[in-house]
Amino acid sequence: MAQPRVAILGAGPTAAYVYRACLDKGIHPQVFGKEMVHGPHGAFWLYWLPQSVSTSRADMETILITKTGTVEEYRRKIWGEVEGVNCSFPTQDNAQMSGYDPDIWIPKLWGKEIAFDQREFVSDKEIYSFAEDWDIVFQTFPTFESRLYMNRIPIEICTYMFDMEMSSDNMIEYNGDPDFRIYRSSNLFGVFSTESAINGEGRKTFFPPSVGHLYSICKTIAYKIDPRQYQGPDIPAEMPDNLAMVGRHATWTAHRMAHRAYSLVRRYLAVWEMGVGGKDGC
Repeated sequence: MAQPRVAILGAGPTAAYVYRACLDKGIHPQVFGKEMVHGPHGAFWLYWLPQSVSTSRADMETILITKTGTVEEYRRKIWGEVEGVNCSFPTQDNAQMSGYDPDIWIPKLWGKEIAFDQREFVSDKEIYSFAEDWDIVFQTFPTFESRLYMNRIPIEICTYMFDMEMSSDNMIEYNGDPDFRIYRSSNLFGVFSTESAINGEGRKTFFPPSVGHLYSICKTIAYKIDPRQYQGPDIPAEMPDNLAMVGRHATWTAHRMAHRAYSLVRRYLAVWEMGVGGKDGC
């Protein structure tokens, strides 16, 4: 059976797992996006890698998770006055997790021969027309229509650049202190970052650790999916059957990790091989 012609829209971490899932099936997709994103700033790491990329747990690094304040204040600083919303605030202090450095391992998910086309789509109609030329299209960002009524919380991520290397000890602190606008800080893989809601409250100034001379602060705007939206948007009737929405941003699923895209895409490809299509999200 001939391999399908596959396009991937978006070039972030989820797209990297989609690409690797295709590659491990002998399919070489074409990737379309604004830019390649290897390691997003902030408290981000990779939880899992396929065996085609890493077979040793020695490649994982230990991450210490700490907390201050309360989960109620942590939620309020990000989403406002809400109750019962699941969030990542730890239930215990000084917990340990393991993960992979995205700056090292996302390029390995992509591999060395990636076919990348820099392109920015501006409408759902453009994407639907684009999909006509492909057997399968995996989209890793939300539809333009869904952005009109689904809620995203703008956050500011500050990355501090020093003229000396940070400590190699990976640590994340969840901040539930109402006096601080920052809700999370992290020292991961030698990079120190803070995260705060754009509309958040808090009076106290945050001081980064002193490691040599602070020569730069890089500020970027990102978005957190509002977890009160338990179901994603309806799939538009005009969406082509060969277009699949993949990942947390495309499906508006707050707690869907990037690595889940690998198994979901493998399953989608297996169904395609049986001659059964579908527009359900992955």
